[in-house]
Amino acid sequence: MEMSIAEIADRFTILKLKVERLPENDDIIYLFSLFNEELGYELSKLSSEIKASVEKKIQALYNINAVTWSLEAEIRRGAIDEEKYLEEIGRRTILIRDNNKKRVAIKNDICKLVGHISGLDIKIDHRSE
Repeated sequence: MEMSIAEIADRFTILKLKVERLPENDDIIYLFSLFNEELGYELSKLSSEIKASVEKKIQALYNINAVTWSLEAEIRRGAIDEEKYLEEIGRRTILIRDNNKKRVAIKNDICKLVGHISGLDIKIDHRSE
């Protein structure tokens, strides 16, 4: 694959969430297996110390993506109190933005750990770093 380990890890964690939370889908399972294999290959090239650090970052990325998924899921399901709908949508949007900031920071940390400077995601005029 022609992408940084951070991007592979991000897509891997999102696919893992899909495998865990959506009805079984052969396409998602196939993509998950491809990204799992590619992530394993990229991790195998790292020293044990850096690999352990990256694996911790990948777990953090999974956790952040899980929180974002949950915030978005209730909006998609329409499970928000109608009386406070706009207020709740605004609150969740801010939380999703803040989670995305953390997600980008974790991906950048992974790139720095492995020396993939070209994979850094630098936002201008955004809240993400």
